[in-house]
Amino acid sequence: MPLDIDFDSIEQIFSNTWDQDWDFLFEFEVYELLAKSGSETPPRVRVIGNAPNKIRSAGQFRSYP
Repeated sequence: MPLDIDFDSIEQIFSNTWDQDWDFLFEFEVYELLAKSGSETPPRVRVIGNAPNKIRSAGQFRSYP
């Protein structure tokens, strides 16, 4: 799977930060950086329906009510 990395946008994020004499990124800039670097991942959802599936899946979670 090829990564779609937008190097120009990433460079611009760091250039803007450097131009303002900052040595950190704001949270929204970090998310933008991750998006431009192809590092976004979709959230993972597990749907557990019936009782046997609940019991089988319970071991995959740290806690289970």
